[in-house]
Order: sequence, then structure tokens, then C-alpha cells
Amino acid sequence: MPERQPFLLGGVTFCGLVPQRSIPFGMVCLLGMSEGDFPRGGGEAGLNRIAQHPRRGDRDARSEDRYLFLEALMAARRRLHVSYVGIGVHDGRPRNPAAPLAELLSFLDEAHGLADAGEPERPWRVVHPLQPFDPRYYERDGAGRPLHDPRLFSYEARYLTPPLEVPAERRFLVPELPYPDAPAEQAGELSLAALSRYWRDPPRDLLRQAAGIGLDATDADAFDDREPLEARVAPLDRFDRRLLLDALATGADRIAAAPPPWLARSGVLPPGAPGARAYAGARAAAEAALDAARAAIGDAPLSAAPQAIELVLDDGRRLGGRCERVYRRGDGRRLLFDAQPARPADFRDLLPFYLDLAVSRLTIDPAFEAVFVEGGEGTRVGRAGTPPLLAALLAQTPVQLAAGLARLIALWDVRRARPLPFFPRTAWAYATAAPGERLLRAQRRWHGDGSGWQRGERDYAPGYAGLFARGASPVDPGSALHADFVAAVAAICAVLDPDRTVLLREDARGEDA
Repeated sequence: MPERQPFLLGGVTFCGLVPQRSIPFGMVCLLGMSEGDFPRGGGEAGLNRIAQHPRRGDRDARSEDRYLFLEALMAARRRLHVSYVGIGVHDGRPRNPAAPLAELLSFLDEAHGLADAGEPERPWRVVHPLQPFDPRYYERDGAGRPLHDPRLFSYEARYLTPPLEVPAERRFLVPELPYPDAPAEQAGELSLAALSRYWRDPPRDLLRQAAGIGLDATDADAFDDREPLEARVAPLDRFDRRLLLDALATGADRIAAAPPPWLARSGVLPPGAPGARAYAGARAAAEAALDAARAAIGDAPLSAAPQAIELVLDDGRRLGGRCERVYRRGDGRRLLFDAQPARPADFRDLLPFYLDLAVSRLTIDPAFEAVFVEGGEGTRVGRAGTPPLLAALLAQTPVQLAAGLARLIALWDVRRARPLPFFPRTAWAYATAAPGERLLRAQRRWHGDGSGWQRGERDYAPGYAGLFARGASPVDPGSALHADFVAAVAAICAVLDPDRTVLLREDARGEDA
């Protein structure tokens, strides 16, 4: 940059970060305030003789850059714009701002009482999507209002998708879609494993099993071919549940502070301190779940005792398989048990658990015991307990369980002819919220929280939910898919919670959802 800049000509001036506190600017824009790029680092390798023999009064590039950042803030008279690369262009993961900017953001949080508020809305912060053609720049509801942050917009018209000629209700998988020949169930027999797999994630199972569409190649987290170096564990490698089950099997009341041999030698944990932190986090979640499990089932050890299941349905077909969640107590009694130590349970966990509970009580014992333990999130991280819905599941009579099981099987039978727009995470957010907040919470779960830290269900890798929806939005009241989504959620809630004590609970009193 030249030393002399025409700062006061009344136009837009592009320059480096130079002292300019005495120059009044209406607006100052600081670009590239990313961690590692600003402030400047130390000396240049072996060429800087000053760095080899530092003395008092030597120049400090980092301190000078921090002072220039302060002067730039003071030069802004009406508006200040600071930007940094907050999402990695290669992996889509969040990136940190430069240290001075991070300190400024922390100061703003403290000044407005948001330091301990998690991820609330911050009017001074705008999170832009990674790609310029991201739908969040263009999506509108039926009334033309932005579906996301109204500050997200684009002047680039070539990325604007023209309206589809087909009605909105026809945008997702339709009966006319030519399915390839998929392995069919034997005549008169149904598989418990197939039912559980489908109800854990209907869009994924329908695309993979019925339509033959697999997205494994697009799942970057499926099989990592690089050595782990971060204090985190890939979703497929989560081991907190096994730590819990091993402790229950041995009757231990605590989990070892050091990783067991099967984990330490697996290559799942990162080496060194990151691996120690990853194990400490998983151990804390597993120990909290262990305490909750002991409170529910006692101190007797549990041993796995999978149970063969065969149930004759009303239409003459047989539902068969193995219930892997059955365990035997020390006194010989059997128990249906499962846990999700890392997070709260939702439809992905409780629908398969309900299937096992129904077939166990209808074939083995009408009073078959069952316990489910869930972890916490947000302010409840490191805590565990039983989900509120468990009491509603256990309170069902055999007649209700038989009716609910028949309803789930009926919806599964017509999955090809009438695909069910049931997206588990978004549906759970809708079903567990208060009536006035259901749509808002479902929209945040489907689209994301807007901060870049939590993606929406439609964006989850490898992308089965987004592909299934095919541009339609189940949380847009102006979309015909919305009514089908709400009906699907109501149908599932009626199966799991007929008395509406937990799911859609306000509906039972006649309030409008």
C-alpha cells in the first residue's frame, strides 16, 4: 500500500491497517480478521536477529497490530463492519476469529448479559453460509417473508432457483418414482430388525432399502482415513454406551480413569492430551448415565440375554426377530434396557425402544420391565436420567401396545406407495415444544440455528433428509408438505403417548398447536 492515501475525498478507500484514529470515517470495514491471519506472528525464522537476542524496547508486531485494531475501532463514527472466515472451506467446520475480535465479542456478551447464555440471538452478529448459492439467501415462505435471518440476501440472480412447475406436495418422493427391485420380505413374515431400522430414520431407510439410493460416499464422518488429532470422537466411533454397559455387566460403580485396553488400542482416541480430553468427556457422560441406571435398576450386575421374538399379527403374518436390548439381572429377572449417554433421547431412540417393549410385553410378559437412560445437553451436560416419555410408554396397556404396533406396521407397509414425511429430529422438536413455540423450534431444527454451530436436519451429512424433501419444507406453513408432516407427527405421538402426557400435550386440552 502506498504511504499516502486519499482518505478524505468522500469515496471508498481501500488500504492496509494503518493508524487512522484522527481520520473520521462514517464506516470502517475490517476484513480477514481470522485466527492465524491477525495479528501477525513473531519474527521470520532465522532471518530475524532481533528475535534471537530480544531486548527491552524491541518492536512487537502482535502488540502493534492490536493497537491498530483499536485505532480502527475508534475511527468508525457510525458503523463498524468486521468479518472473518468462520466456516472452513474444506470441511465446513467452525473457525475462530482473531484474538482481538474474540475479545471484542466477549466484551459485547458481558456488556449485554449474554456471557453465560449459550447461543442466544446477537443482533450485532451475522453468520453467512459458506456458499453464495446457499438456499438461505433466497428462501421465502408463502407470504414472501425470509425463512432465515432477514439480513441474509443476495443480488446474484443466477443462483435463484426458478419455481418448480409441479405442486409443492409433489416435490418429495412420490408414488410414481420408479423404485428398483429391493429385497422383499418373505410372504407372511415381518422382521423386527427391519421395522426398527426404518423407524429410527424413515427417510434414510426408504432411500437406501426401497429406492436403492446410498449416500455413503458423501459422508465425510463415516470412515476417517486420517489419524484423529482433535479432542472429539467421530459419530460412528462413540464408545460411551459401551463403557456404560461394561460397567453394568461387572457391577462397577465407577468407570476407570484410564481407557480400557479395547479402546486404548483401537486407534479411535487421538494421541496425547486431545485423546485424554475426549475420553474424559465420554467417561463423564457414561458415569452420569451409570448413576441414573443404578438408581433405576439397583446395584445387581446386568448380563446380555437377547430374546427371540415371534408374534402372530391380526392379519396372520408373523413378526419375528431378536430383541437385543434384553438383559438379565443378578436375581434372574429379565429387563429391557438401553441408554444414550451423550445426548437426550428422541424419536430415533425411543421408537425402536417402543417396538422392543411392545413385542416383549405381548409375547413374554405383560409386565416386562424396561428402563431407558438419556444424557443431557446445554446446561445439563454431564447429567443423566430417564426420559419423561418412558413413563408414558410403560403405562400403556397390552391393548394399546398392540394397537400402536399395528399402526406402525401399517405405515411401514405403505412406505413405498405413500412415503411418510417424518423427519425424526425436526418431528421431536415439534412434538415436545409448547403450542406457541412448536413451529419455531421445528424450523430451527430443520434449518439450523443460524449461528453456524448447529446445522439443520436437512443439512446433516450425508443428506438423506434433504434429498427426501427435495426442496420442499416441512416447517413452512405455506407448503403442502407441512400439513402431511404435522399429520405424521400426530400419528406417531398417538402411538407413543396415547394420553398426550408428554408429546403434543397441550392438544389434549383443546389448545391450538
